[in-house]
This record gives sequence, C-alpha cells and structure tokens, in this order.
Amino acid sequence: MQKASFIESLYIDKKIAEEINFNPYYQLVQTGLGREIRVNGRSLLSLGSNDYLGIANSSFLKHKAIKALEKFGLSLCGTPAVANFLKQEDALAFPSCDQCNLGIFQVLANKQDIIIADREIHSSQGNA
Repeated sequence: MQKASFIESLYIDKKIAEEINFNPYYQLVQTGLGREIRVNGRSLLSLGSNDYLGIANSSFLKHKAIKALEKFGLSLCGTPAVANFLKQEDALAFPSCDQCNLGIFQVLANKQDIIIADREIHSSQGNA
C-alpha cells in the first residue's frame, strides 16, 4: 500500500458530528476538578485529566501551593531540582506542551515505529 492511500484510509468523516455541533474532545465540565465531574448534566468519572493521583481538589495541597507561590513565585525552572530529588542524572525540560509533543516522540520512537496521532491528541496540537 502506498503511503498516501494508507493515510487516506485513516480519514474519519466528521461532517455528521459537525452538523449536530458535537465535539467529543472538548466537552464543558460543569464542576471543578476531581475524580467525579458533571458534563452535560451527567455525573461521570473523570479519566481524561492530568489528576492521576486524584489530589487536584485537596484543600491541604491548595493551601500549601498558595503559600509556595507567595514565597517563591512561579517558574519553569523546577526540573533540575525535581531530577535531583528523584535521584536522576538528568531531565528533559520542555517550555510548552506543544514542544514536548514535538520532541518526545523522537526520543521514544524508532524508524520502524508508526505513531498515529491527529490534532485532537492534545489541545496544544490544535494547529497541526
């Protein structure tokens, strides 16, 4: 199979979803962060956030984060400190999700690997 026809075979016609104004990637979350959220009036278990430990709504952590921001400010310079804390020799720091998406696959993939991703993989890929 030629490359162009392979890529064309992966095309998904989104016309119907667009006609009824349905976007499965960006739904309005009607509650705050947490394991349980409300979307379109329905109570759902959130599996699509970065809150892997379920601590995004911790009042203790919110308080500590506010105190740390007041004392230290905000910066992207934490990666070397985190690498040291985790006893790692080195760390990669990307200034944005977009650049991480562009750079990380070069580290993880080999020539024989195929990565299939569209612009909906992450909000940073909206212009891809």
